[in-house]
Amino acid sequence: MKTFLHSLPIALLVIAAVPAFAAPTTAPAAPVLRDLASSYQMSSGRKLEVSQSGAALRARYGHQPAKTLRFDGQGSFVSNDGQWVLQFDLDRLGDVQQVRLTMPADQL
Repeated sequence: MKTFLHSLPIALLVIAAVPAFAAPTTAPAAPVLRDLASSYQMSSGRKLEVSQSGAALRARYGHQPAKTLRFDGQGSFVSNDGQWVLQFDLDRLGDVQQVRLTMPADQL
């Protein structure tokens, strides 16, 4: 009986410590874009061409050179220089409903 009482606190300590050794949380995965079109007609009248490039996207807007955009873990795809931000509004099935591209005014 005495052995049981002495091992009980150790067992509780081990059980309490298990969450500390659990796998660390990772950044959210990029959304799965089910109907990623090769091009979108933007409200400016220019075309945005998007293609998948591994885990990133390649985007070309109008006459601008294409840029690689990486998922930022917060719902946007961002260029390496941070100037282009691409967001997709998805419906409940994951279909693209709206596309928003933010960039500096001198690149419009």
